[in-house]
Parts: sequence; C-alpha cells; structure tokens
Amino acid sequence: MTVSIVMHYVYRPMQKTIFFVIALCEIFLLLLICYQNVHFERGNGPGSLLMERDVMARFSRKIFTVAAVSGLLLLSSQAASASILKAESGSPTNINTTIMTLLSKYAKEEAGISIQLNSGQTLTRTPLKVGMGQTDLTVVPSEVLSYMQNGENMYKNTAGPAQKSAENVRALFGFMAGLYHGITWADNGIENWSDFKGKRVYTGPASGTAGVNIEEFIRINSGYEPNVDYQSVKMDWPASGQAFTDGLVDILFRAALPGSTGIEEFALTRPIRLFGLTQEAAESQAWQKAQNLPGMFAHTIGADTYSNLANEDDITMIAFTMMVIANKALAEETAYQLTKSFWERQADTQASSVTLRSVSIENAFEGVVTKLHPGAYRYYQEKRINVPTELIPDEE
Repeated sequence: MTVSIVMHYVYRPMQKTIFFVIALCEIFLLLLICYQNVHFERGNGPGSLLMERDVMARFSRKIFTVAAVSGLLLLSSQAASASILKAESGSPTNINTTIMTLLSKYAKEEAGISIQLNSGQTLTRTPLKVGMGQTDLTVVPSEVLSYMQNGENMYKNTAGPAQKSAENVRALFGFMAGLYHGITWADNGIENWSDFKGKRVYTGPASGTAGVNIEEFIRINSGYEPNVDYQSVKMDWPASGQAFTDGLVDILFRAALPGSTGIEEFALTRPIRLFGLTQEAAESQAWQKAQNLPGMFAHTIGADTYSNLANEDDITMIAFTMMVIANKALAEETAYQLTKSFWERQADTQASSVTLRSVSIENAFEGVVTKLHPGAYRYYQEKRINVPTELIPDEE
C-alpha cells in the first residue's frame, strides 16, 4: 500500500526534469549573450553601442527572472518533500497497517501532512530504519523495540548498531495489537493442549517475534517443543488462513483482536475451538516470566465472542501491544500534529471496526517502552493526561 504514490512516482521525476530544462535554458541564454557580444563588437553603425546595451539589459533581466523562478521551484520542492513523511508497516491485513493507514488519513485531513506508507515490511527491520533516519515513522511490537534496545534475540549479532539506532527512536502512542488465537476445527478430535502431539501447527512467519511468542505459549501449556513434539509450520500471515482451510495445518495461531472478522469467517464455515491458558499453566513460573516481557499480558474473552465456538468457558490468551514510533529528529510540531490528529479522531477509529474499539487515548501508553517524542508529550500535557515518569522526554 502506498499513500501519496502519485507524488512519489510522478512529482519527483518531473521535478528533476524541470531543473534540467531550466539549467539548459540558462546555458542557452549565456551562449546568446556571448554571441551578441561578438556580433555588436563587429558593428560599425552609430547606434550599435546603444543597441548592444539594450539587448544586454533585456537578456540580463531574463537571466534574473529564470534564476528567480529556479530558486522558487527549488524552495517549493524542498517544502513539498519535507511535508511528505515516509512510513512503514507490516502485513496489509494486520492491525498495524490499519492503524498507520488511519493515521495517514487523519494527518492529511486534520493537519495537511502527507504520509507515504509502505506496508508489507518486516517489523524487526522497520524500527532500525527509523532510528537511522531512513524513514520517519513505523509501528513496532513493544517487545521488538525492547530487544533492539538491549541488543538481544534477533539483534544479538548487530547489537551495537541496533542499540545506537534505538537511541534515536521516540514514541507517539501505544495500543493493544491483538491476542494470539489458537484455533482448530471443533470436529477434528483436537480438544486440549495434549492433542498437539504430532500435529501440524502454524506458529507465524519465519521472521519476527510472533513465532517465538506462540511457541512459548504452547510450551507453557503443554511442555511440547517445536519440531520435536509437533511440527511448527512457518509461512506468511496471509497464506496461513488458506492453508488451515485446505487442511494443510491442523492448528492455526492467528494474531487478531477480540471479535476479529478473520476469526469469525472461520467460525461461519464450521464450528471452531480456541485454546486458552490452563489453570496449571497460569500458576507456573514460565507464565509469570512471559507476562514480564514488554507489552505482553493475559487477556480473557467471553465464550460468546465468536459464532459456532465449541468452548463453553471464557478463554484466556496472551495479548501483545505495539507502538507508533518516530525518529527523534522529527519536528516537534509535526509529531504534535500527528498525535493530535490521531486521537482527535478516536471516535471514527472505534466506529470503523469492532476490533478497534479498544484503541483509546486512555491506553495510549500501553506497551510503550521508550520515551515519548516531545511533540507527542506536548499534546498529552494539553489534554491533561498523566504521563508515566519514565516516558517523559529528556528534552523537558
């Protein structure tokens, strides 16, 4: 998905062409002046000197005009480039892209800020690019940024650059991004965690942190290890649903908010079963440790959340949060307007989908693991919202 795609692919090449043509015109005018100088030096008539001065004056005025226009075009192009922010998000079908798309829409409508949004990116790479100044904005899982700050897990081989990049990152807001739904068909004989033995389980894409978290959730509830006790199947999120429908995987884990239409579509096809936290697992040290990870916590949904659900009791799942982050060099006023634009349209966000009803300014700091951008902080101060001390920018 690309917002302002016309500006990116048409305006910029046209801008370069204009400057090239202007440069050729200036060279042509200079050559004409040289020619006129030579021509009038050869003139013998009594008015030749006056004519030479007149022509020179007219050409000088033209050069000045062309130079002025060139300067104005350059300034306007720089202003236009500055007003177009570069942003990235993950899968086009996931909430992180939905949030960034809404932010892009609101920023344009409320503040006149254009955002060029590229979705389908890997969310372990996008925060690195923000920290290095290659992009302005992205959305990132809270635990990913924490790993980046500490040079751990997927960043352990590039710990130094990752930590340096993390120092340049600031937050606008956070939100609950979803629950890891473990789904199977209710009529296939898989009724509890012990039935995962020997089954094909989709645990997320090959890259990213979702697979790590899902495999840990399975381990806490069953004690099973991936590719030892069950087959951990990896593929992109969009392809996993079709694989589940076609019977290529027995159990599907899907990151989605409560009431997700994607989960509901499965339930409307045939009855489904969800796998939640067991009482024994809830009391384990492993579960307590998992909840201490940044942006990870338990969340319970009712057995009536989806149609055709075989579960009779409420289901507790592992929830995760994400953050919208920016480079700290982003202008304070721009960060302020972005934050304001998003939260001033909260009612529109919640009305757009049942899954977005939990996105609220009251939970704006949920899962935020880095300091706020000064512009975002200014907005929360104006709204008289208490900001946790650890999130207050150093600039204040």
